[in-house]
Amino acid sequence: MKNMSLMALVFVLLLVLGACSNDSNTSILSKETNSNSNEKVFSSDDMNAARHLIDEVLTVYEEEQQNFTSSEDDEVNDKVENMIIERIGESIPDRDVSVGIADDHDNTSGKDDFVEDPNDCREETDGMISEVYERGCKLNLVFDKSKVLLDEWKEVNYPTINVTALIIPFKYEGKDTIDTEFVFAKTIDGEVQLLRGLGLRVMNLENEEEDAVEEKQNGETKTIDKISEYKFR
Repeated sequence: MKNMSLMALVFVLLLVLGACSNDSNTSILSKETNSNSNEKVFSSDDMNAARHLIDEVLTVYEEEQQNFTSSEDDEVNDKVENMIIERIGESIPDRDVSVGIADDHDNTSGKDDFVEDPNDCREETDGMISEVYERGCKLNLVFDKSKVLLDEWKEVNYPTINVTALIIPFKYEGKDTIDTEFVFAKTIDGEVQLLRGLGLRVMNLENEEEDAVEEKQNGETKTIDKISEYKFR
């Protein structure tokens, strides 16, 4: 009888240790919620609102196709940024967004998909073609939103800053395939807010979560307090 009781105790301890081991493998930064889960923060109406915001951004990119020189990328980005704020500024926290659809065209980041070099004017040094365009080189900003393919959405929770994000991955089938995502949050008032997407940056929740975790270990709440002001769910 004692042996059976001892074996039962050992079995229970093994179950507990196994559960602890599984917990230790869970990221402290985020917890993914499958889009089929019943515990959703975002409704089908929220998904429609998010798709509308994505369409507005992509439409601006498509409408603002233009010629510019390699030294005018900042001006192009500023113009596109102003157009996005004009259209969907109420759905961007603090109406503060950084647009980079026309920059980084001097490297292989993938953004060359949106910048064409019709005159083939990359710099040449000692017979080697540089990744940098000649100053004053005429370039074209080209974007085709029909090449965007949205993927299945998911919710990701950032427990330390107490925010659940809606993430919509997608591909842009240009010269190269670009895999990226649009990220949204929802306020306690039910408003869907755009935080990140193709060529634009508002807020990176993953970085904010990392900062909050580190601060919490030091007894600080600076990032938590900052994010709480946005009243995200």
